[in-house]
Amino acid sequence: MPFRPRRSAFAPLASFLVAAAAVLAVACDSGRSIEPAATALGPTAKPSATYILPVGCNAITTNCGVVTSNTGPESEILKVCKMYPAGVSGPAVTMHVVIKPGNALRFGSLSDFLVEVQPNSCVKVWQNGEDIGPNPDLASVTEVVPNGYAASFSYVTVKRNGLRGDPASHDSTIAAPITGTGNSVTGLVIGGPYRPGAVVVFTNTPLVAALGDFVWNDANANGIQDAGEAGIAGVTVTAVGPSGTLTTTTDAVGHYAFTGLTPGSYTVSVTAPGGYAASPTGQGSDPSTDSNVSGASVTLAAGATDNTIDFGFYQPGAIGDFVWNDLNANGVQDAGEPGIPGVTLTLKRGSTTLGTTTTDASGKYAFSSLAPGTYSVVPSAPAGYNVSATDQGANDAVDSDASGVSVVVVSGTTNNDQDFGYYQLGSVGDFVWNDLNKNGVQDMGEPGIPGVTVTLAKGAVTQTTTTDANGKYLFANLAAGTYTVTVSGTPIGYVASPTDAGSNDALDSDGSGVSVAVAGTQNLTIDFGLYEKTGGAACTYTQGYWKTHEDKWPAPYSPTAPWMTPQKQVTGLTWDGLFDIAPKGGNSYVQLAHQWMAAKLNRANGAPVSPSVLSTLNAAEAWLLANTPTNGALPSIKNAQADAWMDALDTFNNGQAGTPHCD
Repeated sequence: MPFRPRRSAFAPLASFLVAAAAVLAVACDSGRSIEPAATALGPTAKPSATYILPVGCNAITTNCGVVTSNTGPESEILKVCKMYPAGVSGPAVTMHVVIKPGNALRFGSLSDFLVEVQPNSCVKVWQNGEDIGPNPDLASVTEVVPNGYAASFSYVTVKRNGLRGDPASHDSTIAAPITGTGNSVTGLVIGGPYRPGAVVVFTNTPLVAALGDFVWNDANANGIQDAGEAGIAGVTVTAVGPSGTLTTTTDAVGHYAFTGLTPGSYTVSVTAPGGYAASPTGQGSDPSTDSNVSGASVTLAAGATDNTIDFGFYQPGAIGDFVWNDLNANGVQDAGEPGIPGVTLTLKRGSTTLGTTTTDASGKYAFSSLAPGTYSVVPSAPAGYNVSATDQGANDAVDSDASGVSVVVVSGTTNNDQDFGYYQLGSVGDFVWNDLNKNGVQDMGEPGIPGVTVTLAKGAVTQTTTTDANGKYLFANLAAGTYTVTVSGTPIGYVASPTDAGSNDALDSDGSGVSVAVAGTQNLTIDFGLYEKTGGAACTYTQGYWKTHEDKWPAPYSPTAPWMTPQKQVTGLTWDGLFDIAPKGGNSYVQLAHQWMAAKLNRANGAPVSPSVLSTLNAAEAWLLANTPTNGALPSIKNAQADAWMDALDTFNNGQAGTPHCD
């Protein structure tokens, strides 16, 4: 009777069914055929098939042999032995199933080969070379692959053997061999009738693994593959594991791959490209975009691909460069201004101190091998120096920068604009003395003059001091610049000695109002000699004497005072303003006031005054008071009497009346 395949579930044991009544003899030796003894064809004949076991059959368990099922004489079960323990991968194996004429076969699950032909889909019944069964052509084959293996399947055409009819009509073919990988291969469609004598080959080959994939220029050194960060070509990558020691290089866009790897643990290392440093590793939460440690271990399962082994590199940068003595304290590196050696500088990133360095003999410094990012440089001011003004001028390469200012380091660049200028404070002094011999030189035994007022001026800014008991004075802590030193309080009865006498600038007398350049040094050569004026009542004084002898300027004006000061207000105007600013000619008030002032000062300083001059002085004063300017405006007066008084006082002031004047 024809073979009728069962539709029940497969037995849990590896098995296949044959349409036969006889008990099959089974041999379990490696590579030996398992073949039923009977070969006669016919509806009651024993089927004949050859099952070539793969190498390794010597590991067959005692389950080998023929087991007769309880399904009756039409079916016998041949239990195929397991080749390997469950879950253990073995070498590649191939099983050939040769179907002989008259066979009607249905494969069950062959354990460890796990080859399975679906029920009622792959068997036709042949008897005496004729198709006598209702089953369709071979429709599908499923091979469930053991762990660590890939599957392939091929259906090979076999010519007919002793069949009646047109031989070509009985040939079995496949439209195209089909292979696949993974846990199973399904849906295999075979063209043409399923034919006795065909060879169906199932092959299990070990699954391979792969790993990769990217070496990139981590421009911001954050250890993460950011948008726009390019790969680095030509980098050598090495993988060591079950497949041996393998090397490759990254392609033009920074990718690399190791394929066809035997599953297992591998160590992947990378050779840093020249001029690059490794980025931080394990950053962020996505392993596919972070940077791995060179020498990282990765375990690959059969058939797995790990494309998360990436390596980031950045090009280090640097910060420098100059700490200098800003001699003129202008905050700009001028020609000839030297560096300051031995200055300590600290590099920080945020609040974290990364390191320190010191300037070399020429004032240069550098922090190198820096990852891209924001830093700050903090110098320690050298002893005796002050910080120069910052950000002066338009050239950032030669100005002085603020301590601790943020500095951005870009990958592969050097910022040599971080400079720091310092200047030393200066001082000016030193001696006002009684020049007894009036020679303008400090001779042995000549004493200092205490209490003399000295004024220091820089532009509109002034400061004063007085000489001590020994005649010494000092202006200290002076920034670089040009100053004017003036004796502003010459004692009454003293006049200035000759200036710049002799060849020793430290011992001569400097003229009042001398200009002094200060550049971080101490200048103790600004001395002033004074001597007592002789002559007394025998001397008269010129009209202009009061202008150049400030020490003779008396107290503020009052109508009864014996003199007036040209620097004090007289109803809103200063005498200095009257004499130097107002018109000199055509104004009797101005011209008389000028001569009257000079006469008052000359008389106060010892010039003998005749009754006539004294009467003129009194009359002129009364007239000036009667015509005092109001609201700050000078009267426009042309008065003959005032002009006469002016001429008389001018004659007195110029020594034309009385005894000759002294100077």
